[in-house]
Amino acid sequence: MNKPFSDFLAKLIDEGGQGKNSIIRNTGINRSSFYKFLNGKRIPTKIQYEEIKRNLPLTVSETQKLDKLYNIATLGMDITSNRKAVYDCLEMVSAYEGREHSIEVERTEAKEKAVTTFTADHKNDVLVLLDSFLERQFASRGRIDAFMPYMDGWFYQRLHINILKGNANSMEIRNLIQFPKGRGGTISHIVENYNNMLFFALSGFQGLQNYYYYDNSVIEDNLGYLYPYYLLGSDEAIFVDGTINYALLIRQKDLLTQFRNQVTNVFAKVHKSGLRTIDLPSLVADAEDYSHYGANGWRYGSMVDLLMLLDEDQLKRMPDLEPYASRLLKIQQRINQKQNSTEFVSLEGIRTFAKDGVAKGLPFTSKYVFSKKDRIQILKKIDHALGLAFYILDEKKMPILKEWVFIVIEGKLLSFVHCGKPELMEINELNLVDIFADYFGALPMSDNVLSVEKSHEEIQKLISELNSETD
Repeated sequence: MNKPFSDFLAKLIDEGGQGKNSIIRNTGINRSSFYKFLNGKRIPTKIQYEEIKRNLPLTVSETQKLDKLYNIATLGMDITSNRKAVYDCLEMVSAYEGREHSIEVERTEAKEKAVTTFTADHKNDVLVLLDSFLERQFASRGRIDAFMPYMDGWFYQRLHINILKGNANSMEIRNLIQFPKGRGGTISHIVENYNNMLFFALSGFQGLQNYYYYDNSVIEDNLGYLYPYYLLGSDEAIFVDGTINYALLIRQKDLLTQFRNQVTNVFAKVHKSGLRTIDLPSLVADAEDYSHYGANGWRYGSMVDLLMLLDEDQLKRMPDLEPYASRLLKIQQRINQKQNSTEFVSLEGIRTFAKDGVAKGLPFTSKYVFSKKDRIQILKKIDHALGLAFYILDEKKMPILKEWVFIVIEGKLLSFVHCGKPELMEINELNLVDIFADYFGALPMSDNVLSVEKSHEEIQKLISELNSETD
C-alpha cells in the first residue's frame, strides 16, 4: 500500500537535486524516519509530508500525483486500524456479557496492566505524582476535569481500578477529547476512547462524561494536541508536558481559580456525550426523524428490530404499540422504499425467538409473547430480505452480542443500547460515526456473515419446525 507513494517520493527527491541531507536539515525530520518514508516502511504525518513538499521543486502535476498517492497510503492505514479497533470494541462487549466477575481478580489484572503501561524510568516520578493526585481526589469524592490525550490509556486504567475498588461511585469526571473538525483525520485512537466509554457503561459507572473539542491541528502520532495536559481537582491541579517527562502540581488558590475559570469556559463551548434514558414516545420520535434523513443505517445485535417487521394487525393487538401503529407503519414504508437499513444478527438470537417468541426490552415495555403464527410470519419477512436488509453473522468469525445493540445512522448517530433497559448511549460525532459506518458498510463484512443460501436454509429449518409443532 505504501510502496507507490514511497517510490515516487524517492524519485522526486533524486530528481530535485537538493540531496537527502539538505531536506532532513531543512525539515527537522529524524534521519531514520526520513529513510523509512523512502523505503515504504513508514508514512509521514501530515505536517511532515507538507514540510517535505515545501523543500521540493514540484510541478503542479507532480504535486497532484504525490498528493493522490499519499492519500491512498494513509487511507489504507486508517481503514485497517479503524476496522480492527471496531472489531475489538464489539469483542469487548461480547466477552463482557454473561461473564462471572471477581472483583479481586479484575483488580489484580487492572493493576498489573496499569503498572506495565509505562516502563521508561524517566517517567516514573511523573506517574507517581499523578497517582498520588488521583488517590487524594478519589478519597475526597469530588469532581475531576481531565485533558490527557497522550496518556488516556493510563488515565482510564486508573479509573478502572478505582471503580473496581468501589472508590468512584460518587465521582464526577469530565474528560475532554480532541477531534479534528469535520470528517477528516479519523484514527483508531477515537474508537479507543469510545471503547473505554463502553467499559464504564457496562460497569454501571455513570460518573464519566466525555466532551469533544475540535481542532484542525490534530494529526497522527499524537502531535498537534493542546498543551499542557492537565488534571484539575477540587483543591489542586497537575500539569503534564507532552513528553510525560515533566509535571507541575499547583495548590495556590489564586492560580487555581484562574485556571478553573479557563477550564469552565472550554467545557461551556464543547459538545457533551453520554447516557440518556429513553422511553417509547422518544424512541418512535427518533425513528421518525432518522427515517426522514435517507442516510444508511446499520444495526448489530442478537435479534432483529421487531419494530420494523410488525404489520398493522400485529401492532394493533399490542396495547403498548397500538397508539403508535400508523406512525410506525409510515416509518417502515420509508425505510423499505429507500432500502437503506442493514441488520447483522445472530442465528442463535433468531433461534431463541423462534423457540419462545418472547420480545424483551424497548419497544416492548411489558413482556409480550408472539404466537406461533406471528413468529412464522416474522421469520418469512427476514428470509425474504436476506442479503438486502438482513445478514446472519458467522459466529465463528464475529463477536455475538446478546443484551446490547449497536445502531449506526451514517453521518448522524452512533448508539449503544441495552435491550433490557431503557438506556441509550448516544454519540453524534461525525469522526466516530464514520468509523463505525465504514466498518458495517464495508465489503469485508461479507466475509463475516453466512451466505444467503446457508442463512435461507437455517431460517427455513426454523419455519419448518414451527409448522410441525402442534398448537
